[in-house]
Order: sequence, then C-alpha cells, then structure tokens
Amino acid sequence: MQPKRDIILIIEGGAMTGFFCAGVISAFEKANIYDRIHSVYGVSAGAQMGAYFLSKKIIRTSELYTDELLSKRHTFIKKLSLKEIFKKLFDLIVFRRHMHIMDLEVLKSIQRTRNKINTRVLKNMAINFYVKIFDTKNLTFRYMDGKRNTLETINISSHLPPYIYQKTRYTHYFDGELVPNNEFVKIIKENPNKQIIYILNEKRTRWYSFVEIPIKFIHFLFKSRFFGLDFASYYLVHFFDKPSINKLEKFPNTFVVYPNMNIRKISTKEKKLKKLYNEGVKEGSFVLKFLDKENLNK
Repeated sequence: MQPKRDIILIIEGGAMTGFFCAGVISAFEKANIYDRIHSVYGVSAGAQMGAYFLSKKIIRTSELYTDELLSKRHTFIKKLSLKEIFKKLFDLIVFRRHMHIMDLEVLKSIQRTRNKINTRVLKNMAINFYVKIFDTKNLTFRYMDGKRNTLETINISSHLPPYIYQKTRYTHYFDGELVPNNEFVKIIKENPNKQIIYILNEKRTRWYSFVEIPIKFIHFLFKSRFFGLDFASYYLVHFFDKPSINKLEKFPNTFVVYPNMNIRKISTKEKKLKKLYNEGVKEGSFVLKFLDKENLNK
C-alpha cells in the first residue's frame, strides 16, 4: 500500500535564527515521518536544513552542524569595528559594492566535509524539494528543483546582496527573501487538501512586524541602492507582504511552528543560539504529539 503523502513542509530562513528550524526538523527525522511528506519548500537557512533532512542526516548533523557553526560563528559573521561599518556603508552608497558581512564559504566547507549533505539519498527520496529564489532580472520568484545541483541551489538561496556575496553562474538569482513576499502562502492556498507544517524562525506577531518597520526600511534602502530603481519600486509595492503568525493560523490546513523568543539574524551569542536550537527540538516534538494523529501516524 502506497503511503498517503498529505504533508507539505515549509521552512523559512533567517541566517542564525535557522538554529530553530534545525531543532524542529531533527525531531521530525527522529519520528521518521518521511512517508507522510509530499513536498518540502525551503529558503535560505530553511533550504539548507531541508536538504539535510531529506538526506536523513539531520539528527546527527544538526548538532554537529550547529556546534561547528558555533565554533566558526565569528568567521561566518564578521565582527566589524565602527570604522569598518562606515567604510562598508560608504562603499555601498558610493560604489554599490557588496558589504560582505557573512561568509558563505564557511557554510560550504561544513557541507562538504564532516557534515556533508548526502545528495544521493536526497535524490532518491520520493519527496519533492523546492528552493525559493528571487530573480532580480525579471523581478519574480521562482522555485528551483532542490534535487538538481543541490549544494549550488541551496547556496544560491542564501546569497543575499548587499550583505552576503558568493560567485555563481546564476547572476540574477538570489535569496528568496530578498524582497518581502507571501509566496509560501500561495503554496498553502494551492494545496487545501494537504496538511501544511509551516516553520518560522522568528516570532512574527503583528506587533513584531510593526516594530520591525524601521529595520525593513533600512534594508529597503541598502538593497535598492545595490539593485536599482526598478527593484526599489517592486520592493515598495510588496513592503508589507510577509505573513504574520496571525495570518498563517487563519488557514485551517496549516500548523505554524515558531520560537517563543526573537534573536538577531546575525547573533553570535552561543547561549542564545543553543537555547533556540533546543526550543526547536521541543516545538518539533510538540507538533508530532498534537497535530492530527491520523495524518502523522500510520
């Protein structure tokens, strides 16, 4: 008898806040819910963790991955002096140069060594894997097949100018969160007969979304300076598109998983990052315990 694949897993990104989703899906792998999953959609850190999950290495790898990333966090996220910050801002505003705040080569080295993603297992999975990216040439979102050129694809989804830079053959493809959007909400609406497990790496209440407006505006200015006027116009139109928890929970087929605390996306505080990961494990176990048992248990 073929398994009833009635779950779609959506994993958002958020740089270091991705420690939360790493914990959540480690609980999912431990419970071996693969036969229930139809598709996995990820972006940025969510795409990274989705790949580990589908290669069945998240239980062992997530702790090694987080520990290794913690040990290299000051290399991954560059600690800048006030003088260096002003220099980078000057170069961005005047010359439209990358700021290089994070180094994706650190992630790549982790993926290719001790915590290597098993692409063979991933490709043989009877589960769809889609990675959300933004095409700046056509000002549109796309879903790349995460089973093709997996490492390249998930790293493209973490390429976030002007903050994070990497050389790639896809010169117009970047992080799918480059512009605020509700693309994942469309996935929910298109699949009313599927159970959606939506993992947020931040506690995105309406109030939190409101408080974040000044920060979002700064991001808008920096990104618009880098990409130009057409991009700026598109960004402004979609400025408030990112869905809050309240909006997501209105969909009856959607279970939203999120942390109880918010940390900075570039946080390097070990205690907070470990706490976020452990909370993810706890929340993942909660989902498995209280979600529709008919859907999760054979």
